[in-house]
Amino acid sequence: MDQPEGPPVPGEATLYLISIMGGANIYVPDTVEVEISGFSLMGSDSEYGARQPRSGAPVVQIHSYNVMGGNNIYRLPPRARGLTLREARRVAKAAQPRELPAGD
Repeated sequence: MDQPEGPPVPGEATLYLISIMGGANIYVPDTVEVEISGFSLMGSDSEYGARQPRSGAPVVQIHSYNVMGGNNIYRLPPRARGLTLREARRVAKAAQPRELPAGD
């Protein structure tokens, strides 16, 4: 993997995740922009929570490479602050936009 040269860009973070038969949980505020790239073989990455990015928001770039595994990205609203991780995951899943029922 090529690492960018030069100083880091302010307001930007880069994560390199490699999962083999497992994965990681990543927690970010719902006001942060998340960009995910990479590939999965017999696995996938999942995102939970609503997106509320604002213009000029910090960016988290996630380069995810999975073999029989995957990562979970939880976008946490402000009301999740101070909760346990289990409760925060529940809040993020409840904040997801609902899909509309298919029309006939």
